[in-house]
Amino acid sequence: MKIVASYEPLNINRTKTDPFYCEMHSRMQLLGLLMPFTEQINWDKNHGNMILSGKKQIKNLKRAAAKNDGLFLWYAQIKKNTIYKQLIQHSLTDGYILPLSFAEPFSITADGKTLSFCSAKKLLDECTWLEIYLNTNYKNTEVYNVWEKLKTLCQTSLALNTPVKLTLSNEEES
Repeated sequence: MKIVASYEPLNINRTKTDPFYCEMHSRMQLLGLLMPFTEQINWDKNHGNMILSGKKQIKNLKRAAAKNDGLFLWYAQIKKNTIYKQLIQHSLTDGYILPLSFAEPFSITADGKTLSFCSAKKLLDECTWLEIYLNTNYKNTEVYNVWEKLKTLCQTSLALNTPVKLTLSNEEES
């Protein structure tokens, strides 16, 4: 299965009757991001999509990040004491990457559905921290290619001020 990244507004009804919007509104208020969330991010226009990678390649990138942090991936995911919180803790196979800056990825459950969110700004910072390690150890590999796409995806999200929706397509992984 391939991961499709779409530059599009959040698919939530911006009314007080929508449980997702109410949860997001509360979360953004707690994070001190209410004004950027309600007034600055793109709520109207789609900006296309791209194939990010396969699940296997994302997992390998996460392993490389954990290794660079001196941890096993499973340990970093359980203990959550890594400098690569956005990269390792968010699935990066579904959910959203928001063009906002917050330290920890989070999930919201409402109406029996769960959406996960991470920060494009912090994820871009984490990609930047990985650059020297990947240039030295993973140049011209699938891991490096996924890292480049993820970095570009975050830069574009921030430039367009548009969330990125991650979904799995039915295409087979290569």
